[in-house]
Amino acid sequence: MALQHFSALQVIENRNIFDVLVEVDKSATRVQPQPQIVKFPFFRLRIRPLGLYRKGDLGLVLGCCPGLLDLTIAVKKGLTDADLFCLTNLKNLQLLIITGLKRSRGDEITFDMGIAPVLKVIGNSLKVLNLPHFEVDIWTIAKFCPNLNSLIFQRQSQSLSSLSENEVIQLRKEKGRVMFEDLKILDCGFNLSNDILFALLSCPLLEEVDISDCNALTDDFLQEAMKIGIFKNLQLLYLTACNLVTKQGLDALLINDGNPLAEIIFSYCEKVTKDNVYDWYKIAHLYNWELILEFENLDTERITYASYSNASY
Repeated sequence: MALQHFSALQVIENRNIFDVLVEVDKSATRVQPQPQIVKFPFFRLRIRPLGLYRKGDLGLVLGCCPGLLDLTIAVKKGLTDADLFCLTNLKNLQLLIITGLKRSRGDEITFDMGIAPVLKVIGNSLKVLNLPHFEVDIWTIAKFCPNLNSLIFQRQSQSLSSLSENEVIQLRKEKGRVMFEDLKILDCGFNLSNDILFALLSCPLLEEVDISDCNALTDDFLQEAMKIGIFKNLQLLYLTACNLVTKQGLDALLINDGNPLAEIIFSYCEKVTKDNVYDWYKIAHLYNWELILEFENLDTERITYASYSNASY
């Protein structure tokens, strides 16, 4: 009823919205003698069918919503690489999230055959790209999505690249040490090489970084990074299962007057201990640095130290 009578409706939050829009569009095409063309002025849409995806349904729905700026797609069985190509019609899309559900293995669509061709067409307008369950090629993203301010991906895999070897070499030369000029939020980790991690963390506007299961993050890496002067705007650092970094490398990051960090979280990092975190808390408290430190591992439930108070919780 709302869809039929509120022509100016721009946002609707309802878990059934995808199925409703499919039915509305199909009903309109059955109107005789003159089928109706249905358009909605939505700028944000969350797509999550109750059942399986059916071929063509995604294209029907997105065809009704040409002005979308913000799109979330939940991957479920039935969604294919070919279905995603309809996203290329969303010329002004700024936020794209493609995520999985518990019932999905996350492999119904792929980066190289489904997502990358879409990014090639509309990536320039994207500000946020969230692919939390996907292997990606970061150089393909850097080429097609140069204006990102937020990027989330699970794992790097150069075998998924849409670029030739010469194109990657040229892109590295063009980008220099900075991969994204406007990036502020980064969530990554698996299978990153040292040079790619450096390029990502060298983005000058980075404020929030979440790194998981990253063997490229070592004491030597952090010490070299501090010498070069990256992390100048970093406010939040979340490390999960980064098992090669120790107090020695983290001291270089945490114990300096120019440290901009407001919060750092350690989850299941094997070589970081509760005592290490408490030592950093005491130093921050002594020098009146406003810093929150959180720590958890297999033996310790999450504990929080706030340097601007005497309490831990």
